Amino acid sequence: MALSFVIPKDQYGKHKPTSLKSTENDEKVLAKIIKQQGKQGRKVEAYNFSKKEMEAFRYRMNDGG
Repeated sequence: MALSFVIPKDQYGKHKPTSLKSTENDEKVLAKIIKQQGKQGRKVEAYNFSKKEMEAFRYRMNDGG
């Protein structure tokens, strides 16, 4: 399993975390990934979570940034 955070095009640049240049084409990249995974018989699904569940990932994201 892999988690990817995608900034919707209509939210790009609305505030600091969504203003990174690398997030501008998130939806296009996601569409390519979905297509590629579909060709391999895999399905990309949305993962619904609460902010509390993501707390464990905060430190990993900060370390990677």
